[in-house]
Amino acid sequence: MKQLRKSTLATGLALAAGLGFAGQASAGIYAGSSLLIDDLAITFTPTSFPTSPNIGNFTFVATSTGSLIPGGGDTSSATCAGNVAALDDGSCGSGGAGTPVVYANNSAGTTTQGSGPAEVGIVRTPLINQPLDTVVFLGPAAGSNYASSDAIIDTATLVSAINGQFATTNTRQISEAEIATATQANGNTSLSSTTSFTYLFNTEGTGDVTFAFRADPYLLAQYNDATASSATATANTTLQFRISGTTVGGTQVRFEWNPTTLNNGVACASGNVLLVGGLGCQNEQVTQNLNQTVTAPGPLPNSQDAASVAAGFTSFNVTATGLSAGSYSLALVSTTSAEVSRRAVPEPATLVLFGSGLAMLGLFGRRSRKA
Repeated sequence: MKQLRKSTLATGLALAAGLGFAGQASAGIYAGSSLLIDDLAITFTPTSFPTSPNIGNFTFVATSTGSLIPGGGDTSSATCAGNVAALDDGSCGSGGAGTPVVYANNSAGTTTQGSGPAEVGIVRTPLINQPLDTVVFLGPAAGSNYASSDAIIDTATLVSAINGQFATTNTRQISEAEIATATQANGNTSLSSTTSFTYLFNTEGTGDVTFAFRADPYLLAQYNDATASSATATANTTLQFRISGTTVGGTQVRFEWNPTTLNNGVACASGNVLLVGGLGCQNEQVTQNLNQTVTAPGPLPNSQDAASVAAGFTSFNVTATGLSAGSYSLALVSTTSAEVSRRAVPEPATLVLFGSGLAMLGLFGRRSRKA
């Protein structure tokens, strides 16, 4: 689903423009990033989940932060945990249909953070109140100063299986930062899921774990500010799947997959995967880089620069092979971040005063030498 631009803000801080540089409302430095994971299915072979392997504890964590200078900061974090074997969902999304598994929103409003009046026309719509597969961006919005972040795990296969459903995992996260007169702003989100499982085989053999999903990354870094002598805008997304553990024979094993280099083949791209302890990787499909950074440093002053990524949902797939009998942990970690900074060009009146001060110092120095 197409992500919405320039409408509302998920979460954050706001500081009304009014710190000087009148008439420069059109200027601004903006960074925004989002990552949507849709229909993530995790399949264990030779026998499919949940019959084998034995799935144990799981933990989900969502964290959102935002910081604006001047203006303040805010952090929100939520955690839930359960045990599949004990049919205990740990109250992860047990509030009924439509209840997210875990949700963290950086919720400071424009009237409670920062100085000056609230931004006109800013209406915040948290992800929890938006449709699935949707994030809504505020920026770029000329003349604004704010930091924003929001993260949610809408559905999770483990929780759904406990409750007699078979839904896939769906997550959303968004970060934004924009400044017109402030000096620095950043928004960050992190989502993590950690699950323990045990492979037990009656005969010699190995098992595989397959990850299949769709993803939609969006990144934009934009610079347009005639009042700055230096500025940067950076947007970033990351995603990693990880399996680690110990076989019954005592071998330490590890599988890390970072979908970065585009690939569609039986063999996995060497830059995407780390294999330890005899594990293998195959049937890799990477259609977009989910671990990337875009930056708009901008030649200064009085210039424009922009970098962006917006391809929509595409499919991903990978299989970790060679897991022998043992105890393992499966982790999924994803992040978004947006950071902006600027240094203002001194106003003409300030330069005049500065120059006058230097002149006075020089005159004082000459008089001292004559004395």
